[in-house]
Amino acid sequence: MQRNSKEFDPLLLGGVYDRCESGCQPRTDTWSDMCKADPDELSTINVCERSQRQSILEVADVVSSGAISAFSPCELHSFLGNRTLWLVGDSHTKNTFTALRCFMLDFWDHSQGECQASSIALLQQQLEKAALRGHIYNTPPRCLHLIGGGRICLVHSPMGTTLLNDDPYDPGTLQLLHSFFAAAHDIFYISFGRWHSNNCDGVDASYADALEALGGYLQDQRPTFPNVFFAAPLHDHTSCTNGAFNDSLGYCLPATEGGYPLEFGKTLQRAARDILTVKYGVPLISSYQASLMLHDGHVLPRQTIAGRVDCLHYCRPGMPEIEIWTMAQTFAAHNISRGVMLPSPPVYSHWPSPAATAAAAATAM
Repeated sequence: MQRNSKEFDPLLLGGVYDRCESGCQPRTDTWSDMCKADPDELSTINVCERSQRQSILEVADVVSSGAISAFSPCELHSFLGNRTLWLVGDSHTKNTFTALRCFMLDFWDHSQGECQASSIALLQQQLEKAALRGHIYNTPPRCLHLIGGGRICLVHSPMGTTLLNDDPYDPGTLQLLHSFFAAAHDIFYISFGRWHSNNCDGVDASYADALEALGGYLQDQRPTFPNVFFAAPLHDHTSCTNGAFNDSLGYCLPATEGGYPLEFGKTLQRAARDILTVKYGVPLISSYQASLMLHDGHVLPRQTIAGRVDCLHYCRPGMPEIEIWTMAQTFAAHNISRGVMLPSPPVYSHWPSPAATAAAAATAM
């Protein structure tokens, strides 16, 4: 059964745009336009082609045992309330922020748009400078202010080795956030790994070093920094031939056919678990198994600026949204208390019952 009709889209996998019935933000502005996820309009990059939708829906159903179809923005907002969710990491984290911006489309004021992480210009500049260490891809720190309180903020800091710095006069990204930006009840989603590894060369020793430094810091600061989660890197399906990258195929191969040891990806997961979770008690958010299955869930040439397949990053709605679901389940499993709810939250049309779904599919045949 091909589920291409919008009536089958779970809220998390693109359904929010069409299924809001009341309390909705406008659907005529640029912010909403970027969340249409229509591959033919090319209004935003990294959108999944229609041919990719079936496998993404199937993997989402498998990893969630079907629960992802009922997951709503209201449920995620109940964790956030008047807190800030800080997303700190690499380009995969940027994609997760974009997915959150669209999933929570009706929970922030579009006329306000994205805001700076601090109203104090000097602090904003210092955070941007710290996040830029070791790379040139500047994405200034930014936040969405949620209606009713709370924020979702992105800090693009892709290298784990730059989160902390021994120089007290030049603190790392995480130290700045902890000291000058975050409240004790805020939630942190931290992710790195892809700047410390690749499929052709393996995992650099700097990855384990960065995990060890992060775990030690969080252990020392736990009384004022309790809600920190680490998101393990997703699988990279970039192919290798004779130890060198091979992007000439025009599509992404299954992990077992990519010409690289699967052990590399497992090493990233195992190190995060053994160092952060086992040694330091930092909870792990892992969507790795889902990403391992989604070799056909990456960004295809028509949806990239470069016009070529990208087997490292995933299209949306797809893997970034599955990561959001995994994140929320991890919050629940670790007893993150529910925040303040809106008195009148947005209302969305219900996901069709199995009987209605089967009837609609039979009618379409």
